[in-house]
Amino acid sequence: ISLEKLEIDRSEVTKIQLVMDDYEDFSFLRDYPNLEDLVMKRDRRSTKRTDMSFLSDLTHLKRLYLKDTGFHDFTTIADLQLKNLNLNEENIEHIELLYQMKTLKHLAISRNLQKSIDFDRLRKEIPGIKIMTKQFGGSMKNILKSSWLPVLCSLLPCLLASLIFESNYIASQILGEDDQP
Repeated sequence: ISLEKLEIDRSEVTKIQLVMDDYEDFSFLRDYPNLEDLVMKRDRRSTKRTDMSFLSDLTHLKRLYLKDTGFHDFTTIADLQLKNLNLNEENIEHIELLYQMKTLKHLAISRNLQKSIDFDRLRKEIPGIKIMTKQFGGSMKNILKSSWLPVLCSLLPCLLASLIFESNYIASQILGEDDQP
């Protein structure tokens, strides 16, 4: 199943999750003018840099999750009015623009970006921001005790959509696109 082939009113779509291994060109996302939640990830780790300039056109975007996408230029999202940003990426240029994202309420970043960010400055520039740094082997107990519990609960619908998307994707690989219900 391809997003390009779906016959739906694209102005009503507010959430999309993509496994990027199946796509090369993402410009079709510009056709979703009211997109608020975007999850993009690769299942296979790649060092390939991806043109993500289309992100700057997604002006209604509130929540963005990028994992191993090849995202490398922060200028493409610096002017968005994001509330939640989850970056599991490497070597992002112009990361200093993060300090100007005054609408940001929640930031989750991977270990490899932690050295690029001055957390004291970030808290000063964006008072009240909740920051979660991802580290392998982290304690779920600490996450549940923290103020991140409401954030995690708010992501449950997105996680459920992710599970459904993944199961449909696996079914399409096993059955083939023509055999799906």
